[in-house]
Amino acid sequence: MPIMNNPFTPYLNSLWAFLIIEEFVRLGNHNICISPGSRNTPLATAAALHPKIASTVHYDERGTAFYAIGQAKGTQKASVVISTSGSAVANIMPAIVEAAMDRIPLIIITADRPPELRNTGANQTIDQVKFFSDYVLWQFDLPCPTLDILPETVLGIIDQAVFRSENITKGVVHINCMFREPFLPESLVLTKNRRSFSIQQFVQNSNMSLNSEIINKSVVDIHSHIKKDVLLDYTTSIDSWLHTTPPKTDYLVSTNSTSNLTDEFESLITSMSKTANGLLILGNVCSRINPNILMNFLKKLKWPIFVDINSGLRQGYTSRYLVHYYDQLLYDPRQLDSFSPDLIFQIGHHVISRRLLNFLNQCQPENYVILTDSHCRIDPNHHVSKQIVTNVSECLKRVVTKIKNSQKSPIVESINHKSNQIDQFLTREFELNKPITEPGIVRHLSKIIPANTGLFVGSSMAIRYMDMFSAPSGNATRISSNRGASGIDGSIATAAGFASMINKPMTVLIGDLTLLHDMNSLILIKSHIHPFVIVVLNNDGGGIFSMLPIAKHFENKNLEQHFSSTHGLKFDKAAAMFGFNYESPSSLKSFLSIYTQAIKQSVPTIIEISSNRSENAKYLDKIKNQITHCTIKTL
Repeated sequence: MPIMNNPFTPYLNSLWAFLIIEEFVRLGNHNICISPGSRNTPLATAAALHPKIASTVHYDERGTAFYAIGQAKGTQKASVVISTSGSAVANIMPAIVEAAMDRIPLIIITADRPPELRNTGANQTIDQVKFFSDYVLWQFDLPCPTLDILPETVLGIIDQAVFRSENITKGVVHINCMFREPFLPESLVLTKNRRSFSIQQFVQNSNMSLNSEIINKSVVDIHSHIKKDVLLDYTTSIDSWLHTTPPKTDYLVSTNSTSNLTDEFESLITSMSKTANGLLILGNVCSRINPNILMNFLKKLKWPIFVDINSGLRQGYTSRYLVHYYDQLLYDPRQLDSFSPDLIFQIGHHVISRRLLNFLNQCQPENYVILTDSHCRIDPNHHVSKQIVTNVSECLKRVVTKIKNSQKSPIVESINHKSNQIDQFLTREFELNKPITEPGIVRHLSKIIPANTGLFVGSSMAIRYMDMFSAPSGNATRISSNRGASGIDGSIATAAGFASMINKPMTVLIGDLTLLHDMNSLILIKSHIHPFVIVVLNNDGGGIFSMLPIAKHFENKNLEQHFSSTHGLKFDKAAAMFGFNYESPSSLKSFLSIYTQAIKQSVPTIIEISSNRSENAKYLDKIKNQITHCTIKTL
């Protein structure tokens, strides 16, 4: 029988798609993000009809994939992206890079042309096999649905995909699904009832006529021009799966990977207990850990703790050992000349402060240990002596019980005193009667964000401002950012996806280029049921370049434009187009009032802060000099 005239094709397309979606549900993956297309029709239909699937549809594949990243950040479960074929696949690549670099669980399903159309010049056909290269942990090129491949093969591939994506080293997997036309049976009748869909009904209803009973019980009714016995025989091998609810294969991985600690690990814990001159660094992996687990660990060590903004402990948590302003302390490295730690213990990676990296490079510690859930190398300065790859939460729980009588660092009091001096200076510097500035906005925003809400911070200067100037007295929030590749793309979509999962009011701090780069994803926010506020720092271009050495040549306006991306745009019209409220405060007091009201409103709000790039750079230099002079020079 010729391939193109095979009457089984549309039914097998639908069946395989339903098997894929159902297996995701059984594995606990209920979030599927879809960009409309033609080749992905079987998958999109199966997702649309499943009663337990929460589908998000967005017209831009890049935004769709970043939205899925935000969902995965909020749940720590893999989100699924379904894409059509061709250039749509290429638009997913930026999100793949971000998820891979930050180990975000993500499953990409791309629809593809059948083998006979590959390398033929067929429309919308590109080479999608291994398209994402080494950025994915695992990939599979799934053949066109056929009776020659058992249905349990399809289920097993989905089981493996979810396991690979969600295991200790989380990341991206890619399944490329080939489909021949016609994608669905011509006689496929879809009802509006999604309450009781099952694969079994799909197979068994092939010769049933529509009546009220069927409409109430089944989503799909097939008026078949082939014998239903064919599908019944084909699914015999998964009959037990059809009549139960567990997945075909459930991978079980022990999380107690430190239950039998090696002698080397025991020796490390002994060293930590006996070392007074130690330093603890908290990176962004800590945001995935229960803060109480972290705090219990911190209390045992009694070392100074340099805490990155993405650790989740910068606001709402107090301890004499937490050093919130280590970046400012390193404005002048001589302030920490006498501090050369014998042992550095770092949890996580992607520390924002470049000055901290420079300090660590100067220390050249003999014992530099990193605790992480990633197998990837984390050693930009080439000083790491041990990298412990494990379930971080479980490891910390066990380490806490092992550390005995740790010695208090002799430098803790001095560093804590300096950090308090900086906090007092920043409080005075950003008083409400002072002119509005980007650092001042960030400082006050960190103070008034409601407790237990969401905060997404964009890349470039936004995340650096928050790392430098957020107030320790502010409320604890669920913080997130794209710090895998640290790009500006997809930030609005990621924030929207994150907000959809934490189900709380959401604040976004973002730069103007970052918003422009993903402005079409503003539509994803409209369905968010909680307040959503975007604070955009608009300095008319890439503000971070004014902080770099190239800025001294910016008297050449042509050169400046090539770095700063001057655009001259405001966001009031964009807010109106998407149905958002819009505000543009001219003082810190008016900003506080506007934000306080906006975070309570059901309609999303864009709050635009206008500033000047060169003036921002001068102001940051002024703050740097004043902080350096207001702190004691020696420890």
